[in-house]
Amino acid sequence: MRLGKLFPLVAFLAALILFALAAPVSLAHAQAENQPPQFSEFRNTRSVPENTPPGQPIGRPVSATDPDGDTLFYAILNGDAALFAIDSRTGQIRTKAPLDYEAMGTPKEYWLHVAVRDGKGPDGSTDLVGDDTAVVTIEVEDADDPGTVTLDWRRPYVGTMLTAALEDQDGVDSEDSWQWERANSRNGSYAVISDAASKSYTPVAADQN
Repeated sequence: MRLGKLFPLVAFLAALILFALAAPVSLAHAQAENQPPQFSEFRNTRSVPENTPPGQPIGRPVSATDPDGDTLFYAILNGDAALFAIDSRTGQIRTKAPLDYEAMGTPKEYWLHVAVRDGKGPDGSTDLVGDDTAVVTIEVEDADDPGTVTLDWRRPYVGTMLTAALEDQDGVDSEDSWQWERANSRNGSYAVISDAASKSYTPVAADQN
């Protein structure tokens, strides 16, 4: 009789113990359902020449790894986002607008704050919050900008010196070379004038046509 009365109590205690043992396992399993992606480095550096046209890739992609192998999404949080864009699936940064080395301050660089997410929370539910971030410094390299040559406004005459001027964003170099050419006809090709290798030249009778 006593055993009969104790049986429900024993069964209840056994069930309680089994629940207590099972609960941590279920919790651990839930927590391990999704692991967030991470960047291998917080600070990253890329470089790009100033004459790179918009839409061109800049170095290798900024990539993160995900323990679960989930599809990752990249985005620019802040920084110089008006000049650069990032591919949301690959992490490849691209130029978005023209860059001008001479117009920049010092240092000659821009920066981006990039985020990555797998779109999932710890329990595997949908979550659009970024999981990890990284900073990308983009160094702009100087390139040779084409200069503009202007001539005296007056009409050229034999015996009257002409002087050319060079305007160049990169600065005028004292070693810049000059070369004057003569038109073979009004609408034809040009021929190099020998010994005319300075910024000034005085036309001679042979230059008339």
